[in-house]
Amino acid sequence: MRARIVMAALETRYLEAGDPAAAEQRARYGLRLGEQLTAGEGSHTLIGQLVGTAVERVVLKPLEPDRVYEFLPDVGAYSPRPALWLVGWPI
Repeated sequence: MRARIVMAALETRYLEAGDPAAAEQRARYGLRLGEQLTAGEGSHTLIGQLVGTAVERVVLKPLEPDRVYEFLPDVGAYSPRPALWLVGWPI
């Protein structure tokens, strides 16, 4: 749980410092961690899946909702901003 909070805090600091590339890199790492917990090796338990979804949500939240991020998965034709539904942004 602490790791996701630290990752989100780092993203926010990088964005505030004017370094969106570094913030995006942290979001990639966090998203990869969340994917491992929701669909990879950590997905064998419900708690692992729940934590993975929470990690994804926390690391995506600091990102700008109107920007397209190449590392986010495409969730289909209905979403112009893929995977942003995780943080509650309207799509």
